[in-house]
Amino acid sequence: MIEELTFAQLVEKADRIVIARVTGMDSHWNDDQTLIVTDVTGEISEVLKGDVAESRLALQIPGGQVGDIRLVVLDTPSFAAGQVMEAQKGQNP
Repeated sequence: MIEELTFAQLVEKADRIVIARVTGMDSHWNDDQTLIVTDVTGEISEVLKGDVAESRLALQIPGGQVGDIRLVVLDTPSFAAGQVMEAQKGQNP
């Protein structure tokens, strides 16, 4: 079961929170060829919480499009090139 968290709880659990501009996106099959995933890269412009030494951000999210096959996963973020995003890196339970 997935626990639904409030915004305040997400902020509290996050190790790092940054603002970044999306610089690239690449959708592809995962290694097992069972799921389409999208690698999102971004340039960090501001650190709101935590210590961040790097200036680039890399995320992998489920979903995307490869050729004629598109996978949409509900309740996952969507991004566009040039978009400003807020990203949080949470703690492991």
